[in-house]
This record gives sequence, structure tokens and C-alpha cells, in this order.
Amino acid sequence: MVRIRPDRLTLWPTEGGKYGIHVRWGGPDGLAQASAVRDAARASGMAAKFKQDVDGAGWTVSVGPLEREEAARLVESFLT
Repeated sequence: MVRIRPDRLTLWPTEGGKYGIHVRWGGPDGLAQASAVRDAARASGMAAKFKQDVDGAGWTVSVGPLEREEAARLVESFLT
């Protein structure tokens, strides 16, 4: 997994005991960072997509739903 520190990381439970994760980057490099993480997540077999913030100030990658262990590994990758 690509290690790019995000501006914001959000984790929430979904139905069936899985988890969703939003990872956000802002600024001029936000698109490149979000694209790299989306591509790395997809290469790892995770469902991932990204979208631009409504105000155009940043990009958010949505990953999931993920099993608990997979969600924990993804979150951990941003904390190291």
C-alpha cells in the first residue's frame, strides 16, 4: 500500500460487520495523492473510488466495504 499521509481519515461500520473508510487530501497535490492511493487500493483488491470535494478544495478516496482486518491494515498504513 502507498504511504501518503492524508489530511483526514474517517472510519465507520457498515452492515454485515464490515467497514468503510474515507481518506481526504487537500491542496494542489490532493488529486495526485488521492489517485495514487485509489490505484494502490484497487491493486490490492479493494473497492476504491475518489471524488472532488464540492468546494473543489480537495479529494476524497472511498474504500470499502472492508473486513475488519483489512480495514485495520489500511488505517495502520496511514499511521506509520
